Amino acid sequence: MPSNAKYHYDVIIFALFFVLLSTWSINLPSGSNWRPATAIFIAGIFILPTSLTPLVALPGLILITALDRKPLWAYALTLGHVALGLYIGSAVFWLLAPTGLMHFPRAFFAAVVTLCVHIIVNRFIAAANLAYQRRKPLLRQIAAITREVNWGHVNGHLMGLVIAVMYYMEGFWGFSLAALLLVGMYKSASYYNHMYAWQKAAQTDGLTEVGNRTAWEAFYAKLKTRPINGTLIMIDLDNFKTINDNMGHSVGDVVLKEVGIILRSNVRKSDKIFRYGGDEFILFFPHEREDDGWVAERVNTITSEIRQKCKTYSYGAGASVGTAFLSAEVNNVDEILALADARMYKAKHMRKEVQAPNC
Repeated sequence: MPSNAKYHYDVIIFALFFVLLSTWSINLPSGSNWRPATAIFIAGIFILPTSLTPLVALPGLILITALDRKPLWAYALTLGHVALGLYIGSAVFWLLAPTGLMHFPRAFFAAVVTLCVHIIVNRFIAAANLAYQRRKPLLRQIAAITREVNWGHVNGHLMGLVIAVMYYMEGFWGFSLAALLLVGMYKSASYYNHMYAWQKAAQTDGLTEVGNRTAWEAFYAKLKTRPINGTLIMIDLDNFKTINDNMGHSVGDVVLKEVGIILRSNVRKSDKIFRYGGDEFILFFPHEREDDGWVAERVNTITSEIRQKCKTYSYGAGASVGTAFLSAEVNNVDEILALADARMYKAKHMRKEVQAPNC
């Protein structure tokens, strides 16, 4: 491991570039964010002694925290988060490659292991922090953040290694060229992130936060070309028009929002939910034929929760349901959808015959 002597110039260069890029970030769905400037202090892992590595990020992190107008405790949390990840990463690298960066292949192996360790440590600390702030289970937050570890993160960390190599070989100018490439990566990732957000918004119902009619049409077309085993479920709210007519559309919107919450809380990640139109919803549960009992239980839970929720309204909006199993071996999606729809209307007719208008 190198000594601290003669590294003050390097610390200043790395810290300066980090400050210049530190305010750029891309927000991710889990609540965390990705900053391209991260690659700069990662590069310091491979150049600087372990004790100096955290200093690279210090000025930029103070600037970020100040601009966000965070309380004083946030400074310690942010600095501690980054410093711990850098210190552990640097310690691992110099342990595995005590002779330095350019002694391949040993240094390359050490660098890859170091990047993996840094990602794991950094993501775990971020998950613990978000879990505490949002009062969510730690394992659930870890799962959310882990799903966001993609090629963007990997490329950002690999770019840190590239910056270190460029600086090792060409000094300031090599570092500057690598920094320009980092700016290009950020611009591309930012554009992709915005496109993803726009695409998601275009296929999400703004009121219930489930898939909208456009999303259903796309999924329906996919099912027709590549059918899979599963159950199509049609759900229609009973007496919903009565609520709109007697209590106003604002109350009707509240009912639809609550139904959306119930539906989203009773499905798996692989299941699909769509608002087909008005007060009608379509669900698709992929499963094998022998799991029909589980589907029936889940549907009963959903309808029971909807009816329980609507008891708070004078004109209850129960739910009529129709289901039909789709086989991947028989390309009959249109028939299955029509069957589920017919069963749903039959259930609605029977409920009207045996029940009063209210839930």
